[in-house]
Amino acid sequence: MRRVFQSSCNMLYPKVCNQQLDSWECDFYVMCWIKIIIRAVITDDWNERFKSTSPIPVDTIKQIRQEWIAYLLQRWS
Repeated sequence: MRRVFQSSCNMLYPKVCNQQLDSWECDFYVMCWIKIIIRAVITDDWNERFKSTSPIPVDTIKQIRQEWIAYLLQRWS
């Protein structure tokens, strides 16, 4: 018998978000948003929090990349 679990999560689609400049940046944008959401404990006012169409700064993308590399090296070294 298969069980189906219902989630209390709702899918939200912000009206505006940062626009990436190139196709390879997508994962870094997602990681940046997740980091912001978790660290700021964002649970509401999504459209107020994510209302910029500016690209995420290159320095921020580099920082996320370095954090991810450090995590992977710690995890699998």
